[in-house]
Amino acid sequence: MFSQHSLDCSFPRIAQSAARFRTHVMLHIFGGAALLLTTDIRLVAEDIDRLSFTGSYGSFNERMLKKILGPLIRSSAQSDILENDPVANIQAPFSNIPLPHDVFQPYGTYVSTDGDGLSVWVAPPKMVLASKATSNREKDIHDCANICWMLGIDDPEELRHLVNQYFTLTPQLVRARGANRDLSPDDNFGEIFETLQGLKESHEGVRRPQLKSVVPKFVPIIHGI
Repeated sequence: MFSQHSLDCSFPRIAQSAARFRTHVMLHIFGGAALLLTTDIRLVAEDIDRLSFTGSYGSFNERMLKKILGPLIRSSAQSDILENDPVANIQAPFSNIPLPHDVFQPYGTYVSTDGDGLSVWVAPPKMVLASKATSNREKDIHDCANICWMLGIDDPEELRHLVNQYFTLTPQLVRARGANRDLSPDDNFGEIFETLQGLKESHEGVRRPQLKSVVPKFVPIIHGI
């Protein structure tokens, strides 16, 4: 399990590890971990969902990447925290996102004088909602309802419009994302809003979930520490 504090403590150590490899890692955090860093919906995250981009962003050998991310992996009880199930197939041909930096928020830069280290980018809640709303996974329904509540989204058409900003919403998208339930997007949206209504009724008088103020950090690091 990870808290925001444990993640924040891990990032400088990851940057040190990257600097020893004389490289600069761009870590794009998604899913529940992104909600942990940008909202008060989550207090903990079970794993770290991250995107690996190729092309102009380069690609990393997975073994090297796991060595660099060692501080994060060692702080988890799981053998591999680099789960990617919620972000599977969100890139072409279904994604409407041209480049990750167009939508991800900068969270922190941890860099040596040589420019080696780590840049952390985090998916905004709207993008996490769009991904989870099309994952067709029962465990994502509650997160979706909470994000809708936080953002004031009360209508399935609003949600459909938001999803289409990020993805081409088709039944093929839902199937491609490894869904384990045979539901259409409309059925999935219906479940989300039923859960949302239940949340509002059970939490009457309680403030809705809130966005956190994310101020990008700049942390200098020193080689060899």
